[in-house]
Order: sequence, then structure tokens, then C-alpha cells
Amino acid sequence: MPTQDAANLQSYLAGEVALWLQRTCGADLEFLGCHDISSVSVPKGDVNPVYCRTDKRTYEIVRTWRGVPGLGSMTITAYAQVLNLIAELPCPPNIYAMVSACGADEDPTNYDFTYLFYNVQLTSEDIDKLSTMLPDGETPVTLSLPANFTVRDKIKKVVAEILDVSALTTMDINDIKFCDAPECSDLCGTYSQGCQVGYAVTAGQGGTAVYLTTADGGSEWTANATPFDVVTDDIVAVDCDGDVVVMINGLTSEYAYSQDGGINFTVVTTPTRVMTDVFVLGATRIWFCGNDGYIWYSSDRGASVTLQDAGVATAQTLASISFADGKRGYAVGATNSFVYTTDGGATWIAGTGPSAGNDLTEVAAVPGTKILFVGDNVGNLFRSTDGGVNWTTVFAATALTEGGIAGITLDGCDVVAFVANDLDPYWYVAAVDGVMYRSIDGGASWEDVDVSPNSGLNAISQCMLNKYWTVGEDGFLARVAGLTI
Repeated sequence: MPTQDAANLQSYLAGEVALWLQRTCGADLEFLGCHDISSVSVPKGDVNPVYCRTDKRTYEIVRTWRGVPGLGSMTITAYAQVLNLIAELPCPPNIYAMVSACGADEDPTNYDFTYLFYNVQLTSEDIDKLSTMLPDGETPVTLSLPANFTVRDKIKKVVAEILDVSALTTMDINDIKFCDAPECSDLCGTYSQGCQVGYAVTAGQGGTAVYLTTADGGSEWTANATPFDVVTDDIVAVDCDGDVVVMINGLTSEYAYSQDGGINFTVVTTPTRVMTDVFVLGATRIWFCGNDGYIWYSSDRGASVTLQDAGVATAQTLASISFADGKRGYAVGATNSFVYTTDGGATWIAGTGPSAGNDLTEVAAVPGTKILFVGDNVGNLFRSTDGGVNWTTVFAATALTEGGIAGITLDGCDVVAFVANDLDPYWYVAAVDGVMYRSIDGGASWEDVDVSPNSGLNAISQCMLNKYWTVGEDGFLARVAGLTI
């Protein structure tokens, strides 16, 4: 994991915090100036004990459970016009507090780390003091008012660390996923600090496909034999949740699933079309998409699938599938194909994609919302806030992305990242062929993350807010993470 040298640790002084206003997720950031936020409280939920009797009138605490956290609280001290603006907005905005030791505060990309407060709402307009004008000059009126917020995230600058797995494989790595969330194992789970267990899958054409596993967040990897009978078949996609892992064969109409964390796999050959992508939601709900517009669903942890759509919503090959929750999902594919469901896939409906005349390559839905991001094969990234009815271009293709968007990942509606390639990575081997971009404001602005050198990128995965992994051609694998600040 990238670490910060003790000699490079920064001390942050007063006046090095810039406040920015975002009226809603994905909106442009508006500079409020340098003001104060104090008395920040982020509740974690009350810890409640569970007792068992050990003898007459004696008890011991056998475990604890944590209650639902309430609203956070803070105090904002700023010029009157700033607080009046916040108070008079029709909906609670988001507030970014950007901390940086150097550079201009009026640059929204200039931060070492950022506290993002969601849904900030002033709780009262009690005025403790109105500053008065001094005889020798003018003093702006400053107010100090309490506010609540729903969530506070700490966003860090991220840096890439290329991991050498050439001793395990030099095949193209097609996809990567991490499966484990932080867990204390108080009840029936297994302790995990989170983002430790991951899987990466490779191509097989011209060699032998394998899947790579890690149990320590990517520091060490192990190569495992493909679960499919033909070792040269490409493994094109992987997804997982907890101990359920699903892999897709890109050449034949079959997939493989594991219910014990990848120790044992079973191959399922009942699909009648080649699958292209898989989405696992809570381990018990799994969707697949594939050639000719086919979509399948599994409710038994991957053991079997039922056909949800046999190319009715679209007959085009679908390349990517994503769900916002158990009901609302999307799939995209060739010739601007875009299909969606609002009933868990019982009915799939043809919508209008955002890139007429082009293939759609990737889709990622923001959990619990109607917000989604879609990429195309010429390097554009689009955003919809209404489930795909209307589209906005949030990243217009450049020479660095005109080979197509290869992967999208997100954490909430604001922190979004994607990887893309130049027009033909195989021919321009002297160049940095794959690029990574990250946005902390829902695509309103983008930062370039250096993942060079590479020969082309194929996928990106995110686990928690500031941890990413990206994979690509010729056995490329990199971990991209925030520094400890």
C-alpha cells in the first residue's frame, strides 16, 4: 500500500482549508472562500451489550451490536452572505472542505485530502455575535451557525503502485474484483479489515488462462488453474460478494461459480448464448448479460440461471450490466443499445442510449438512486440522473480515450473513476496507452491519475472510498490508493 515517508508528513495550518458548495450530486463546485468548520461530530451509533447469565445474579457481555447512527453535526463560521446562501437553497447542499498545504485554494483539484459533508442543513439561525465596524477600517459581518449533515467522507489523493505478477502470468488480465467488506465477526462472520480478498482473471488465447487470488489486499498473489475445461478459453469477467464468486467464459456459453470463496468452482453450461458480463448483488442476486441481447438471473448463489430476456428488448450484444438495487438495473451494448428494468428483470425495456452510432462499452449505477454512468467505444462518458431518460456528457473523448472506455467504478454519486485507452494500444507500444481519470464531484471535473507504463487497460475495481485496482494487457496490475493523511 502506498505510504507516506515520515519526512514528508505535512502539518496543516489555519487558513489552509477552502470551502466549496455543491448544490446537488454531480453539480459544479462553487468556491465559498476560506472559512471555519468546527465542533464536527460524526456519530457511529450507540454500542449496545448483549448479556448471558453465568451464575445466579451474575452476567457477562458475550457480544455487542451497534445501533443506527444519527445525523452528524458541526458549526460553520463564515461571512453572512455565505451562510445566507446555504440557508436559502431549496435543498440541503453538499459542502467540501479541501485541505492543502500548498497551491491556490481557488483550484478545486488542489487538495491533499477533502472532507465531503453530504446534505448540510443549518439547524438554527441563532446569532451569537455580529461583528461591528472598527474605527480604522471595515470588518465583514461573520456568523457562526450550527448545521447537521447525513454523511462525511474523507477523500484522499490517490497514487498508483504497479504490482509485478509476471511470474504468475503474462496474459492479458481482463477483470478484477474485491469481495470482502470490513467485519468484526461478533456474530457469525469472519474478521476482515476489508478489501483483502480479490480475484483477477486472464485471457487464454495464445496461452493458458488463470485466475489470480489475493488475501492481503494485493501485496501477494497466487495463480490458480482456470475452472473451464479448455484452458485457452478467455475468462472475460469476474464478480463476487463474500464467499460467492462468479467467472464468465468469453468463448463458450458457460460460466463458473464458487460458494466457498474460490476454493472450489462448478461450471454451468445451460446458457444458450455466450455471456459477456456478470453483476453480483448481495451474493443471492446475480445477473448476467451476453450475445444477442440475452439476460439471465440467478437466485441460488450462481448454481443455476433463468432466462429473463431472450433478445426482446434488444437483439444487440450486451457488454455490461449493473444494478442500483434489487429492482432497478441497466445493460448496455452494441450500436447504442441501452435496456433497463424497474422490477428486478422480470421485464426489460429498450431505452435510448446516449451515443448514437457508437457502441456502449460500460455501465455503472449509483446504488439506491437513478444516477448512472455509461461509457462508449470512442472515449466518451455520459451521466444520467433520471434512470437513462436524459443524458449529459461528463467527459468528452480525447486522443487518450478514443480507443474506448474500458471500465467505470464509483462510490456514491460523486466519487467516480474510469479507465480508457488510446485508439490502438497494440500499435502504439511506446506510448502510455491506458489512462485513469477520477472525479470527486460526480463528473463535473476530472483528475488524471498516473498509471504508466502500460500497454492498455481492461478494467478497474474499487473497494471502499480511496482504494482502486486496475488491470490490463500483458499481465498489467496496479493498486491505486490514498496516502495515510
